[in-house]
Amino acid sequence: MVNNVTTKLDQLNLVYKFLFDEIMEDIDSYRAVVSILLENEIL
Repeated sequence: MVNNVTTKLDQLNLVYKFLFDEIMEDIDSYRAVVSILLENEIL
């Protein structure tokens, strides 16, 4: 079972920033995030 968790911007802390920075170092993860944000697939 998958639990989707939504966190408000004012509740984010340095742990979230660290995890986000780590994910962004992987090109496939980076493309996936950009695709979601732009609502358009990035090749």
